Amino acid sequence: MKIGIDASRYQHARPTGVEFYSDEIIDGLLPLIKKQEKPEIVFFTPKKLKGIPAKIQKVLPFGRLWTQFHLSRELKKNPVDVLFVPSHVFPRNHPEKSYITIHDVAFKEFPDAYSAFQYWYLHRSTKYAVKNGCKIIVPSTATKRDLEKYYKCDPNKIVIIPHGFRPQKYTISADKERRLLKNFHLTKKDPYILFVGRLETKKNLARLVQAFAKFRKKYPEWRLILGGGRGIGFRAILQALEKERIMTHVILPGYLTEDEKHVLLRHAKIFAFPSLSEGFGFPILEAASHGTPVLASRIPALLDFQEIVDVFVDGKDANSIAEGLDMLARKRFVPQKSDLVSAYSWKKAAREVWKLLIS
Repeated sequence: MKIGIDASRYQHARPTGVEFYSDEIIDGLLPLIKKQEKPEIVFFTPKKLKGIPAKIQKVLPFGRLWTQFHLSRELKKNPVDVLFVPSHVFPRNHPEKSYITIHDVAFKEFPDAYSAFQYWYLHRSTKYAVKNGCKIIVPSTATKRDLEKYYKCDPNKIVIIPHGFRPQKYTISADKERRLLKNFHLTKKDPYILFVGRLETKKNLARLVQAFAKFRKKYPEWRLILGGGRGIGFRAILQALEKERIMTHVILPGYLTEDEKHVLLRHAKIFAFPSLSEGFGFPILEAASHGTPVLASRIPALLDFQEIVDVFVDGKDANSIAEGLDMLARKRFVPQKSDLVSAYSWKKAAREVWKLLIS
């Protein structure tokens, strides 16, 4: 038996959710693969990968629509018995035993948050995956319900394998921490609310800005940091900042390095995640691993973290978000969430995926 794994999102230079998943799930699969003489494994990739034996890598030319052109052509020429794709997109040519992870279908709930091409491509590829996948892996019951709702997916085809989490180990000196905070015009004593993720419509940041404006009337010394790259809907965030006249109290640093993110999470007084749609909640686990109090919207995927989230709010109501921020600002925390976070294991997730591939 020959198993092919799409590693096109693995070891990405600037990873976001899907890339983090590919990194962790493939890293979790590698030790399991090494223990087996069989089956034969091949990683399909547009670039040479570190840490994976060259003999089991198949480097294909890089280009747009890599999956549909280069990977599909390779699978037609040299077919595999089993294929695993850690993202939404199946190649046109694929074996009958093909497995894919669908993280969410937020584009169906918020089509305006995507370009016309993005929406068309995501809808078409998800529809194709639901129809042609042997099994569909999802991270939560919320994504399972959405696939059933929007794509009439057979529930027997869906396998829930929660994502894992691995806290990063950092050895950043106190001096470097001070320098990194200084880059954001902060000191360790400055109180701030932090968001990390793509700055886009479904993250509900315009309402977070409105809530922060209300919050600042009582807490004028606090600041808000929106860390992440710009996405569709960023203009509405800027308009909210201008309307509320709080631009000077909000920091927009763009994409954060891992060191920057670690330091900001460590010293944040509140981590705010008022998203309107998610398949899972990586940022919540990341914030909790740093002991940072967490505010989250009351949506199905995030309600799975009831023991970790400190305050749930109505994400569609800026007043509710402001009240949640006020509650966390007044409350003194001695967070002890390490045990709760450690329950989310990439090793366990990888083992479950491996069982599917060899079954």
